[in-house]
Amino acid sequence: MKIYLSGPMTGYENYNKKAFDKAESVLKEAGYEVVNPASLGLDCSWVECMKIDIGLLVTCDALYMLKGWRHSQGACLEHWIAHELGMEILMEGCEIGR
Repeated sequence: MKIYLSGPMTGYENYNKKAFDKAESVLKEAGYEVVNPASLGLDCSWVECMKIDIGLLVTCDALYMLKGWRHSQGACLEHWIAHELGMEILMEGCEIGR
């Protein structure tokens, strides 16, 4: 299963990469393929980054929401898209199974 990571980035040191990388590590250990937008190193406007991120999101089977996602406009948009597409949505802090 391929999972896209989503969570707050704007306004965080290094775009919250530490939290994204930790989640990626946990998910990879559980056997998942992970798409981590914080490791893309994008240097673009919010709109351009979201276009790239959404393009990656729709190639995945599931969405993994990091804590604080509800305070992020981009993460809320990604959540809405995943929900509307019928993707599985997992939440940080909930048990991960395969």
